[in-house]
Amino acid sequence: MMEAAERELRVDLAPLVEEGLLEILPHEGWLTDDEDFRKGSGKAPPWRMDAFYRRVRSRTGVLMENGSPVGGKYSYDAENRKTWKGDPPAAQEPTFPLDPIKEEVLALVEELFADHPGTLRPMHLPATADDAEALWTWARESCLPTFGPYEDAMSTRSRTLFHTRISHLLNLHRLLPRRVVAEAEAMEIPLAGKEGFIRQILGWREFVRHVHRATDGFREMAPEFGGRAEAEAELDGEDSGWAGPPGASPSVLGADHPLPAAWWGTASGMHCLDQVVEGVWEEGYGHHITRLMVLSNLATLLDLSPRELTDWFWVAYTDAYDWVVEPNVLGMGTFAVGELMTTKPYVSGTPYIRKMSDYCQECALDPDTNCPISDLYWAFLARHEEALKGNRRMSLPLASMRRRSTGKKEADRRVFEAVRSALDQGEPVTGEMVERARTPSD
Repeated sequence: MMEAAERELRVDLAPLVEEGLLEILPHEGWLTDDEDFRKGSGKAPPWRMDAFYRRVRSRTGVLMENGSPVGGKYSYDAENRKTWKGDPPAAQEPTFPLDPIKEEVLALVEELFADHPGTLRPMHLPATADDAEALWTWARESCLPTFGPYEDAMSTRSRTLFHTRISHLLNLHRLLPRRVVAEAEAMEIPLAGKEGFIRQILGWREFVRHVHRATDGFREMAPEFGGRAEAEAELDGEDSGWAGPPGASPSVLGADHPLPAAWWGTASGMHCLDQVVEGVWEEGYGHHITRLMVLSNLATLLDLSPRELTDWFWVAYTDAYDWVVEPNVLGMGTFAVGELMTTKPYVSGTPYIRKMSDYCQECALDPDTNCPISDLYWAFLARHEEALKGNRRMSLPLASMRRRSTGKKEADRRVFEAVRSALDQGEPVTGEMVERARTPSD
């Protein structure tokens, strides 16, 4: 068989391989190999996707011309950060016909998993080869021409915007990455959007898979990246052979607070979080910015357990496999492995969410007065100043935090405690609660 993508399955099959009963071949669904990773990112961490991506672009010739990147740059990320105001119209999510096999499986799910979270949406499930072709055709025609500028935007009016929604089919190899990259490259669409889409597949998707394999699912890392001594690993059963959750649990910032009920659908009072969570449980989907800058951002600001958040992603998303979820959440979303594969924590306050979305417009919390997310941001920087002070990319935010008065820092801390306490109790955050926490008691 071709090598299993998931560590979990590789561990399960290892005895058959060791006995010579199963021969493992390279997986033809990947676009890069170990040499690309070593020569692009280096033999030892920290590893960086940009260097890996440049190496792969140069070797494959994708978006290259006479040895140089088409257009003169390897990345057009800076051009792909526009907010979406409703025009051009968002792509309408496609539907797919039912057939007897789908109906049988849907009935089984209803019977056996009726009490599980989530919603069945039968017409929106691409299951057959024809469905996969139809989805990719829709993606090329309805999404990619306008994908680039709005790839970081978020909206209550569309969960898709111009994202292709093909990640689960790519991860199942119902659509092959080689074909998708080649056909996207051949399209007559703006270069910034074309490069941004290809980078997600040829760059980030390949990169995180290599990082996961190189660290054995983050089980083999130096202490500065959240790795633990062998004796510690043995104590908590890491060497037991069980490859699924709880898995590796790095947390260089010491975050370990349990995941609140808000991630399971209990109202948090923060419309951005509630809107995204509702979408996940209805669709098993959300694009990369809602995952990173809402779900993971708020979890990081609240010092929630990176492992619990990772397992939540594993449960909640249809495209979730260990090789992609663990790097995306442990590595990037929560900074649990430090600078192993990213340069800084991806955290933000209210201004980013307000700029890149329309979530604040329908929120009971006012972004100008009593939204707590910026308070959480400043409190996060204050709590973790010692751990982050050597990070060059955090020098300006930390300097801004230090200029805040002692009174403001204390108010930030109180808001953090009040918000986390409310969420722990399954209660919504209110403006009155935030304003009360900001005011020192006599």
